[in-house]
Amino acid sequence: MRTGMLWGAALLLCAAPAARAADDWNMWNSYAFKLPVVERRLDLRGSFETRFRDDMDEFFRYHFYIGPDYHPSRWLTLGWQYGNVQEGAPGDFHTEHRFMHFLTPKFKGKDVGLKDTPLGDLSVSLQNRLEWRIRHHKDHLHTWRYRFYPKVSYPVYKGERVEVSPYVADAFYFDLADGAAYNQNRVYGGLSFRILGRVDLDLYYMRLATRSGAGGDWTGGHILGSGITYTF
Repeated sequence: MRTGMLWGAALLLCAAPAARAADDWNMWNSYAFKLPVVERRLDLRGSFETRFRDDMDEFFRYHFYIGPDYHPSRWLTLGWQYGNVQEGAPGDFHTEHRFMHFLTPKFKGKDVGLKDTPLGDLSVSLQNRLEWRIRHHKDHLHTWRYRFYPKVSYPVYKGERVEVSPYVADAFYFDLADGAAYNQNRVYGGLSFRILGRVDLDLYYMRLATRSGAGGDWTGGHILGSGITYTF
């Protein structure tokens, strides 16, 4: 019970600044699959996502991602994905081709000496993503972007059929088109449900903050999101 109260407080801390700073409400929904190719070593992942803005009234983006994940050890994942992004105003969508490279260290509390403590099941991942973006509708045709995405989760319930894990995360985006500009931040608070060992359901609130460049003003937005992943 004490752990659940701590996680609830953490989620409220994430949501409180968003309520003051953000204006528009968005809805993002993701549908994904995971196909093991070589047990514990290689997986194929794919996803499709839709996004709505203007208080969830305007459909403005969808994208497809697909690629392999390689696991050289249980503490490290290397990934590569191709993404096709369609975004814009209704009737005027633009195409972006995206090639993404991932390096994700991950560990649990019990891996760092906390096995016999309440934090033994705490999970931490530190995803690094480097993107090569090709956008014909932008001034810079070829650009690079880096994202650092730390995430912490903890299972508060483990049953035979369902496991429930609250999580908090923060994504930092750096545009490398002209120098290194920190121009986007995403703070997440959510719940993950693992159902029957094959279905992962993710429900989250995210506070989105963006700016045009290193010296621009920050603007905010609220995101309500969901994701579902099926593992074959």
